[in-house]
Amino acid sequence: MEKIERSYMYLTALSFLILIVCLLTGFYLDIERLKAIGVIYGLMLLTPLFMGGKTEMDRNILLGVAIGLPSLIAISIIASLTSGSLQAMGVLRITEWPEAKAAEHPLTVNIGSLAVTLGVTPALLLSILINIPGPVAEEAFFRIYLINSLTPIMGRWKTLIAQAVAFGVVHWLAYGLEIPAIATAALCGLALGVLYAYTGSETAVSLSHMLYNMMVIMLAGGG
Repeated sequence: MEKIERSYMYLTALSFLILIVCLLTGFYLDIERLKAIGVIYGLMLLTPLFMGGKTEMDRNILLGVAIGLPSLIAISIIASLTSGSLQAMGVLRITEWPEAKAAEHPLTVNIGSLAVTLGVTPALLLSILINIPGPVAEEAFFRIYLINSLTPIMGRWKTLIAQAVAFGVVHWLAYGLEIPAIATAALCGLALGVLYAYTGSETAVSLSHMLYNMMVIMLAGGG
């Protein structure tokens, strides 16, 4: 039975709390995409629980992030240079923020006020918030659950390739990516899979993915 890092369990708990805020916001403001993907993220976050509830000390987190984040950035840069346009694996960005509906609920009013305080738009703040549980959820399913479940059956490298392909296909379905971006997502999935396989750190792959998403959102300007 695979053990999970303690820090990852704390990260999962934080992700659930933020996801609840995002889901409530989605329902209050009737943002269909946020509602749908929020439910999917919630289910993904649950998948490691099927592996058992044992925890162990953290391992290789700083080393993992130091390798993982630059690897994702390098893949995106190479893909961009190769395709001639900016490429990144699919990142959820919220562009909707209906002002009238937002003024009706204390939660959305507070999010709007916080956005003003931080000097960003409410849509950008909501994009940042959903990209905390989002990467944790995707790593929970694609790396932690699939790799640990399929490796005894398929072997390490076949599993790493299979989960990377699945990661690319799901990003295509979710974001309607073109072929260069699908390839970028799959290669990023492979890099994260290799990172997890060799460091054993659930927290490292999650933080690498999360920081990458935050960089993409900030570079894109939110919406």
